[in-house]
Amino acid sequence: MAAEAPSPATTGASAVPKVAIEVDPLYAEAGEAKDVWSLVSLIAPEQDETSEESARAPLKLCAVIDKSGSMSGSKLDLVKETLEFMTGQLTDKDSFSIVAFDSSVSTPLPLCKMTALNKSKALSVVKNIHAGSCTNLSGGLFAGLEALKGGGPAAVDIFDLVSSYLKKKDHAELTIRMKATPVEQEVLDLRGRRRGKKQAQKKSGGGFMQAMSNFFGRKSKKAPVQASPSPMQAPIMQQQSNVDPFASFPQQMMQQQVMQNEVAIGSSSSDEEERKTEKACNIAVKVDESALRPLLSNVKIVLPNGSVVLAMSRDEGKKWGAYLSPPQVKAVMEAGGIVKVKASVLFSDKQEEVFDFKLSEVEEKAQEKVSLPGYKVEAERRKKEKEEGDAASSKKEDEVVSCFLFTDGIANVGVTNTVGICQETTKRMTALTSHFGKSPTIYTFGFGADHSQDMLQAIAETGRGMYYYLENKTQIAPSFADALGGLLSVVLQEVEVELRPLNKAVIKKVETNYPKRDGSNGATIFTIGELFSEERRDTLVQLALPGEKADPASSANAAAVARGELAASFSYLQVIIRYHSIISGSGGQESSILSVYRPMEMTDEMKGKNGQNKEIEKQRIRIETVNVFENVRRMKEQNGGRMDDDLLAFAREEVQKSVATFTASPFANDAMTQQCIADLDSYAADLRDVSSYEKVASKKEAWSVAQHKYQRAATNAIVEEGAMESAYANRKKMSLRAKSKR
Repeated sequence: MAAEAPSPATTGASAVPKVAIEVDPLYAEAGEAKDVWSLVSLIAPEQDETSEESARAPLKLCAVIDKSGSMSGSKLDLVKETLEFMTGQLTDKDSFSIVAFDSSVSTPLPLCKMTALNKSKALSVVKNIHAGSCTNLSGGLFAGLEALKGGGPAAVDIFDLVSSYLKKKDHAELTIRMKATPVEQEVLDLRGRRRGKKQAQKKSGGGFMQAMSNFFGRKSKKAPVQASPSPMQAPIMQQQSNVDPFASFPQQMMQQQVMQNEVAIGSSSSDEEERKTEKACNIAVKVDESALRPLLSNVKIVLPNGSVVLAMSRDEGKKWGAYLSPPQVKAVMEAGGIVKVKASVLFSDKQEEVFDFKLSEVEEKAQEKVSLPGYKVEAERRKKEKEEGDAASSKKEDEVVSCFLFTDGIANVGVTNTVGICQETTKRMTALTSHFGKSPTIYTFGFGADHSQDMLQAIAETGRGMYYYLENKTQIAPSFADALGGLLSVVLQEVEVELRPLNKAVIKKVETNYPKRDGSNGATIFTIGELFSEERRDTLVQLALPGEKADPASSANAAAVARGELAASFSYLQVIIRYHSIISGSGGQESSILSVYRPMEMTDEMKGKNGQNKEIEKQRIRIETVNVFENVRRMKEQNGGRMDDDLLAFAREEVQKSVATFTASPFANDAMTQQCIADLDSYAADLRDVSSYEKVASKKEAWSVAQHKYQRAATNAIVEEGAMESAYANRKKMSLRAKSKR
């Protein structure tokens, strides 16, 4: 029997979820104890994107991107294009962060509002992501979760300056200071005091980088001038820059120069005299205003001949430094001593700020100040706005918080086992739940044949998100778009379902994959969390009904017959849904009752109404589909974690049997049943050999299980017109996937 969805009285029809209940059998004889199955369905309201009343919640999203060596080339290029697409879908009420990892982890884009300025910043950051070395997946994930809290470097969004401010000649206190300090070239240090290159490197542990550190850390014997700290001592790259700062002065050039200098020393009458004639130069661009540091990037020194020396960032952007070799210094001085210092400043209306700077020929520090207009007044105004915004955000307003983790490989640095990474993730998720007042989610994206689907699925389940399997590069953009479409269509949060047995009924089984706990008086409670627009969650519940006593049952049935009904109904289950509505901005609760007719004697008409319940049978097919996938995985685990030919043949046969059964079902034409059949059919085709299972089928296994378990689409492709769309997809997901097509 289908229970009527309650009529929304106060919150408005568009904000209220619907609750429906089916039961089989519908009639059970009064004197007989009987087990029945009920289907409890929760249907989320639709999001009306044209209505302000139905406005979505702001999104806080961190994209954690694998940039290990295996990501190089077109693969990483497509990920970067997809990040650019995602940035374009966010508005200034959304916050976005980017974490990149290989062996190390960086946060090139701290969490910031997606204003026009910060979108520009994000695009700049994305362009500067380059492939590196190994895969510190755990470090990337943990940094991504931490980034969701915000903080870290000064937030960029409070300096969203408009061009009109920049055009005013309002010189504020903010300056960039540059200094050039000539230092004497100590050739003997670079050569290990004539010990020979190999011996010097062995002793210093070093090679080129150690030699440069030694060079800048020593005083000249002849001229006791302390060189300014070199940017090459303990170099710290600016987070948004992955460019090699030594690209314009490779090791071979350095070695060649050392050899030339050694020849010169050998032919000179005095080593001291030779050291006077060889000058190197350390140029430092200091950024004293801490608020400007996250906005400054791509600092470089342009020499008179047009060659470029890239500067390296240290102390979190406080200083950018570049080293000019003696030949470079000599060439500059011969051309008049002027170099150009170029820097990208995000709040500038020019692509690049350019400052002329004259090198000094004497051993004194040279310094110039450069004013950047329009900063101080606007910064004060934005600071006030930020303080007001922080005060407002402390009220825990509606927001959706999530983390995307993308990788194509196996974790080989940091925490590398699934149990360990999930345990640590659980701790961090608990802390974030306390911080935000709601649980964030984690979505994982595994590309190609080499990632660990077991780890990524486990992380996604720990984070109450979804695992996406990306078989080829064309699936990168639609997969991210699908996940983002879901987050942008969240209509319900903190959804909790309570099942209360009534009139001595007993709950025997609840078919759900969500966390459950026992309530009072035999109740069962489980938490769903977030629901997207139009999504539904279906739960099968097995109830044991008592045998109703003759007297009350007889009296009730007599009254029912007098009303023209076949039999009296008795209530056995109350379903209570608690939730927070994004649409209405308030919490709510809905309730519905399951009833079963208890006649004194069953008639043929009643028996006829006890036929198969279509909705219940469809959900059994969905649950059985999950079991088929998980049974194959279980068989592999029982075989020592190995898949062999015999096991593969048995698994293929079992899958094909299920496909045949579902195809013959009266409900085979139902959209969800068709998806179950299609997923199993595709899976069976990839069970042809062990290699195909490990590379493809095992990924499809984890991917399909997640979708059917949680009734949520994780579509990895653009569905062409006329093709079968996921039974679990909503309009927003489909719309963004279509937009992602290039």
